[in-house]
Amino acid sequence: MDAKPKIEQRIWNSYDIGFVEKCIAERDERDKKGFAFRYPRQGGERHDYDFRFFRSAMERVYQILENMTTVLVETHAENAEWEAILRGEAGF
Repeated sequence: MDAKPKIEQRIWNSYDIGFVEKCIAERDERDKKGFAFRYPRQGGERHDYDFRFFRSAMERVYQILENMTTVLVETHAENAEWEAILRGEAGF
């Protein structure tokens, strides 16, 4: 993952990356083109998903990725602020 080097190791280790990777791999295995659930008669009707579990799993994946996004955005802002300080542009 591209985000791994940008997130502190202890924070990265708190994410269930294995779960996210497994969900993505399983979905890709069943629907390589990503069409099955977006377009009628593209294969979604043949899948044997437990949609209650699917919804729960996607919520968990969303929460993990959303948390990662928050950490990356905050880290970027902190870096920008530090660079402004180094350039003498901080408004203290």
